Amino acid sequence: MDNTARYKNRMNRKLIIFIASLGSGGAERVVSVLSSLLVNTFLSVEILIYYGEKPYYRIDDRVKISSLEAMAHSKSLLAKIRTLRRYVRQEKPDALLSFLAPFNIMSAFTLIGAKRNMFFAVAERTDPKHSRYGKSMILRFFRWVTYSFLTDGLVMQTTAAKNYFSKRIQKKCVVIPNPTSVRSEDVGIGLTTQKKHEIVSVGRLIPSKNYEMLFRCFAKVLEKYPDYRLVIYGEGTHRTFLESYIKELGLESSVSLQGRTDNVVEAIKSAELFVFPSNHEGMSNAVIEALCVGLPVVTTDVGGASDMIENGKNGIVIPIGDEDIMISTILNLLYDKDIAKDMAEEATNVAEVLEANAVVSKWAAFLDGGISNK
Repeated sequence: MDNTARYKNRMNRKLIIFIASLGSGGAERVVSVLSSLLVNTFLSVEILIYYGEKPYYRIDDRVKISSLEAMAHSKSLLAKIRTLRRYVRQEKPDALLSFLAPFNIMSAFTLIGAKRNMFFAVAERTDPKHSRYGKSMILRFFRWVTYSFLTDGLVMQTTAAKNYFSKRIQKKCVVIPNPTSVRSEDVGIGLTTQKKHEIVSVGRLIPSKNYEMLFRCFAKVLEKYPDYRLVIYGEGTHRTFLESYIKELGLESSVSLQGRTDNVVEAIKSAELFVFPSNHEGMSNAVIEALCVGLPVVTTDVGGASDMIENGKNGIVIPIGDEDIMISTILNLLYDKDIAKDMAEEATNVAEVLEANAVVSKWAAFLDGGISNK
């Protein structure tokens, strides 16, 4: 089928995307971008959220947003499951796309026994090995049943995530990375921005981000580069602990927790280095943004880092939790500005692959194929 025929087919089709909420998370950002671009080629695109709140990210006005909580007039899980089943039967979408493991399982079991001609696909957004759905035997079983028998297709963010699952599940899988939120005019802006003596990181203040390790490493960096600062953008439940730990290490004047930012590009573009110490990740939007902006990136081997980074060329990937390697890597990049500059220039090449329209075209092709086969 040629592109014109595909376009005409999409214009007669309805898509519903199911997700927990439209808050500030990575999956929520992907859904916002995906829906806002797919609305140009589908008859209708609707986001169905588990509970209601105003979208954190901008979404095209043509995208309909509905809340299960509002429709069910109840916060109970059973009421929402019944409402989801009734609503999908009523709307008759050509495709239902669910995001995040618990809601993938919920939507799949809701549809058991229902007559449907629609394409039902799910998107796994976490590191499947380290998420709570990878640690709990019961939850792991329900996810396996869902992905093996109840879905028509699966989208993973990384090759590692796909390879984690059985061959039965892998046959249904496609790997589609997260789109970058960096505008084309901002790609590489970090290469021409006046630099501060600053190392930066972006991420929620939660235990899995492992900022404690970064603070310890930075304390060692300060011994050679005492005029540098470490700036963290993000918010979370671990803030009070991290503030206490900063004081314990005597880093109050050198480490700053800036809270959440609505403009990541502006926040990070003047930094000399981006460091991401996480213990596990789905696919880090923060790393993607730093690469596109044109910063030298040091990241632990999580969240598709190896899919995006050719080690030593456009960034550096280090073993999870290895403080000695992190310290030596940071020191080497601060010392050798030429290597850091070359790495930053190479980093911006990922923008072409991760540009929003390019990524969404992969989603469109995935949905086209699935709907056509129903």
